Amino acid sequence: MTPESKRSRPGPRPAKPRKGEKSTISVRLAPATKLKLNRACEQSDRSLSQEAETRLEQSFDDVFGSPEVRAFFGHLAFIASQRGGHKWLSDREAFNIALTAIVGELSDPGFLQFITPAPARESEWAVLNESIEHALDDLIDETKPMDEHFAPHRLDAVKSLIARLDPADQQRLATKVEAARRRLG
Repeated sequence: MTPESKRSRPGPRPAKPRKGEKSTISVRLAPATKLKLNRACEQSDRSLSQEAETRLEQSFDDVFGSPEVRAFFGHLAFIASQRGGHKWLSDREAFNIALTAIVGELSDPGFLQFITPAPARESEWAVLNESIEHALDDLIDETKPMDEHFAPHRLDAVKSLIARLDPADQQRLATKVEAARRRLG
């Protein structure tokens, strides 16, 4: 068998991309996935290749820091969709229902058992600490409008997350919690 007879397609071998040049790949997609990708192309005004490349790139940039933190926020989003419906972000009443369900879930002591402090997961705790700090800063910021229904629930959710942090971080965030509580009245 000659090397050429091993090839399954006719023609010359594709040239290796030069430095700075993009490579070509072939991908098989289920019809439903292809339809979603085509719709995304229309909305983003990108070609199919550009949209696929953008989505692949985003899959490598894990903004959550780890699979555990992604699972945590994914679970909260699932709860919100289950209780508030699929339009919970755009419908005020559905949003309030979803938020109440999330706060209830976060208040359950057993909810966060899968996140435990361990040296291998310091980056996850750093992401969680940063998220809590941003939420508190938003509640304290006098220049930002405050939703009187949403803010108390948000503070409750933040406090339940703080309770899972180590004592040093709890102490560090205590003054911000107190400032948020004072602003809420």
